[in-house]
Amino acid sequence: MELSAKEVSLIAVLSALNLAIASLNRYMPRIGFGIGGISVGHLLVDAIFCTCIFVLAMFISRRLGVASLIGLVTGLGMVVFGAKIIAVATWLTRGFVFDLVFFATKHRACCMRCSASAAFLAFFSQTVLGKTLSVALFTTPSAQTPVFTAVVALALVGSAFSVGGAYIALKIGSRAKGVWGL
Repeated sequence: MELSAKEVSLIAVLSALNLAIASLNRYMPRIGFGIGGISVGHLLVDAIFCTCIFVLAMFISRRLGVASLIGLVTGLGMVVFGAKIIAVATWLTRGFVFDLVFFATKHRACCMRCSASAAFLAFFSQTVLGKTLSVALFTTPSAQTPVFTAVVALALVGSAFSVGGAYIALKIGSRAKGVWGL
């Protein structure tokens, strides 16, 4: 996949913005059980605004792989700024799921149907993978089952909010279409 300078700039800027938004999670309270808890920022701010960034990137570029690159750069940035290495896998997974859904549906963030599906599945995959890895690696086996149940429930809530992020991205993209020459 050969990227133009415009696309590389888009990926860099949106990855930086995604990283800044995702970094807010550290400063917000957690819901749930101890290590299995999920930041309110992840359920609301990240679910809506990071999803908006992923969908907007796909809307603008219309190229598969862009979401995966943004996820990879965001994950690496999170690790550089102190997150566990799990962040690389989870952010890459989120971007990959966006790309996978857009590939499978043969859409490129063109409608609410494909964007909402991608948003829901990507957020859910990232959250469940991240918390499953955290719980499996950093808690005792007896604490894992109730934590996992809470994580799945909270991930579903966040996934529902992420659909709102897809909606916002499509509204922004459709209004900016004439302005940016998309």
